Amino acid sequence: MMGRNNSGTTLRVLCVEDSEGDVWLLERELIKGGYTPLLKRVDSPGTMNEALRAQTWDLVLADWNLPRFSALFALEMLKCNRLDLPFIIVSGAIGEEAAIAAMRAGAHDYVMKSNLGRLIPVIQRELQEVDDRLARQGAEKAVAAAEDRLRLVARATNDAIWDWDLSAQTLHWSEGFQSLFGFYPHEVPSGSGVESWYERLHPEERDRVIATRYAVINGVGETWSDQYRLRRIDGIYAYVLDRGYVLRNDEGRVVRAIGALTDLTKQKEAETAIAAAYERLRNLMLQLEHTREDERKRIARELHDEFGQLLTGLKLDLSWLSKQVAREAAALPTPVMDKLQAMTKLVNDSIQLVRRVASDLRPSILDDLGLIPALQWQAREFEARAGFPCETSLAPDPAQRNLDPDRSSTLFRIAQELLTNVMRHARASRVRLALREESNGWLLEVSDNGRGIADKDHVNPTTLGLRGIQERVALFGGRLEFRGEPEKGTTVQVWIPQQSDHAEAADRKAA
Repeated sequence: MMGRNNSGTTLRVLCVEDSEGDVWLLERELIKGGYTPLLKRVDSPGTMNEALRAQTWDLVLADWNLPRFSALFALEMLKCNRLDLPFIIVSGAIGEEAAIAAMRAGAHDYVMKSNLGRLIPVIQRELQEVDDRLARQGAEKAVAAAEDRLRLVARATNDAIWDWDLSAQTLHWSEGFQSLFGFYPHEVPSGSGVESWYERLHPEERDRVIATRYAVINGVGETWSDQYRLRRIDGIYAYVLDRGYVLRNDEGRVVRAIGALTDLTKQKEAETAIAAAYERLRNLMLQLEHTREDERKRIARELHDEFGQLLTGLKLDLSWLSKQVAREAAALPTPVMDKLQAMTKLVNDSIQLVRRVASDLRPSILDDLGLIPALQWQAREFEARAGFPCETSLAPDPAQRNLDPDRSSTLFRIAQELLTNVMRHARASRVRLALREESNGWLLEVSDNGRGIADKDHVNPTTLGLRGIQERVALFGGRLEFRGEPEKGTTVQVWIPQQSDHAEAADRKAA
């Protein structure tokens, strides 16, 4: 339809009339009203049927009674063709009772031929009502289509869509409610409203969930997102993700909330299984670390006690032999004396090598005196090998403050690896080794003034022995951080908590 208030608007009018003169009068009245009318006169059911099939019409003007036709018959023909057109009776003689009957049958209005001045206002009103009906029908179709799409989305995702009217305190659910909780929405007790929702919340989470929701409702926010457990019909609690959106009135009060529940139960079960597997893996790694350190102790002890003693005995025998030979030095050739001296030197070098290897495997000072003396010893060893100073800042007596042997070994091995990396890669002239208590744990820090570690190096887990350090830190739920600047040096911080659940569990299993 076109606009009804513009001059020259074309109006297609079907006239149920047997008088050409009356049609001419109607056409003149429409032109006076600002329309450009296109009129078609019909006076029988056959001609009207042909006209309805030939084109579309904006309006029907019908005389009340014709020799071969009538207004009521024409009205029934419109209904049979499912046409929503303004139907106005224009008659020279129609009684009040007949007019009322016609209106009840579906006519929109009637105008007397003696009072055609009413025709244009009636037409404008009825055409506007047609526009309004079409707009309303279009809106209703759009709403229905949107609701259909929403239902399809809800079915595809298996989400439970909810609609909470806070004014009426009613709560409506989509079909996904049945797949999620095991019963249909209509089985929720009528009149229970949102209380039926809250009653199914897990007791440990009920207060938090309600408080979170009303914090948004009573505040200024528009959305919320929360995870909690909701009881199914079989009594088992399902993990759900709840996301909601609130609608406020002009005063800012929430009048409606709409959202969806997504079932996270399988996801939570998978996460729990992964966490348990990771826990077992960490415990296994801790056991392997125990075994590795014990094996190092054993090898270091055998090297020191057995192989070292054998070399010491050989050294004593060579010393005795050298003394005996020295008495007869004049009678022996010089090469024999040189050989004895070379053998003695080789044995001394072997003894030193055994001691160094044993110390590298497991320095006895770590077991005998503790972590701090072992780190001080390691710093002096570093200085001797690297040729530049290693400053230390070490907390006193950590063994008296919950630093167990496993953590002591881990911190020592990490410090050993970091100092080795500095010596091999940093090109530094100074290094600092520090250990202190921090945040209910122990913080080990190694910093140098070398070339600075690049991001690609410490991101790559295989670079500079970092994988081994990362694994050691992960065993105790610790934290590993790198800071490096080109040509300004690198700082590595390792934090290990005083206690961690998975390490304690592994200790109990080992016991």
